[in-house]
This record gives sequence, C-alpha cells and structure tokens, in this order.
Amino acid sequence: VLLCGDWSNVSPGAREEERRILYVGMTRARESLTIYACMNRGKPFLPELSGESFAPRREGPVPRADAGGARDYRVIGVGDLYMDYAGGCDEDDCIHAALRLLSVGSALAPEMQGDFIWLLAPARQRVARLSADATREWARLLPSVLEVRVLCMVVRRKSDCKDAKYQDRLKVEEWELPVCEVTLAAD
Repeated sequence: VLLCGDWSNVSPGAREEERRILYVGMTRARESLTIYACMNRGKPFLPELSGESFAPRREGPVPRADAGGARDYRVIGVGDLYMDYAGGCDEDDCIHAALRLLSVGSALAPEMQGDFIWLLAPARQRVARLSADATREWARLLPSVLEVRVLCMVVRRKSDCKDAKYQDRLKVEEWELPVCEVTLAAD
C-alpha cells in the first residue's frame, strides 16, 4: 500500500477524521506499507509512528541529465526485468554486493551483451537483465538513452517464484531488483 498525503492544513476539528483515514489506509497493507510525505510540509501524524517496523528515509530529488534538448522519460519496472537473475547467483556472488551499493539516483549503464540488455553498475558489474520481451522493445531505444537512474530497489523473495521448476534454481532466499528511470533524447 502506498499512502500519499498532505496533512499540513488539517484543522483541529478535522484532525481525528484525518487520523482515522490514515489508520484505514495503513491497515489495508498486507505485505508492505509506504507513506510519502513532503519534507517542506507539516506531518502531524508521522512522528507518532515509531518502532522496529518503521524505517524512515529522507530522499532528495533524483539527479537529471543536462536540461539541453528535448527529453523523454520511461521506466524500466520489475515487469521489464528477468526478475530471478540475481536469485540464481550464490550468496557470495559479487552481484549481491553491487545491488546493496545501489540507492535512489545511482547511475546504471544499459548495454546489449549477447541476446539481452544488461544494466551495469559503475564498476561494470551486471546488476539486472531485461526480459526477452523488454530487450526487443528497448533494443530500438538503446541509441537514444542518455542516462539510467535507480528510482527504487524492490526486494524479491524465493517464495515469490511460483513455478517449482524455476524456484529450485534459486540459490538465495531474497535479492534486490532496481526499478529505473531512463532519460531518452526525444526524436
């Protein structure tokens, strides 16, 4: 569940109503809950949320390419990735260390290697592979890619793979996937 709200203008009379609405939204989460709040606005309820289940993070804007020229933006989401690639690597494989080093705004390089497009970390370490369908779509866009930046990291678990044949090939219980924003030169 993703909750986005601006509680900065909540009047004292409406405060309890807003708290109830927040509570209802929070209790709908089954696996994860993310609450977004603008840093420059009031957050009267968020300081009340604490404990080991809460991991507050402060993020700045994702760096953008030079503003010169027309740009187009696309997202490489989890549906575009071969989601179990890193899961098939041993726990001590360098891919897992490279994935742990990625954060919001990290730059990745897309590169066609063999039959697939790979996302490479700055040290040229493969951190993700596009699916066959996404490779076909992105292969024509590759020449116009100006930059690829991580938007967020998603955790995938071995139990998320429902096909027993593929699940048996996975070597770790969980791993991360980078969801990325791609800046393209608009033609």
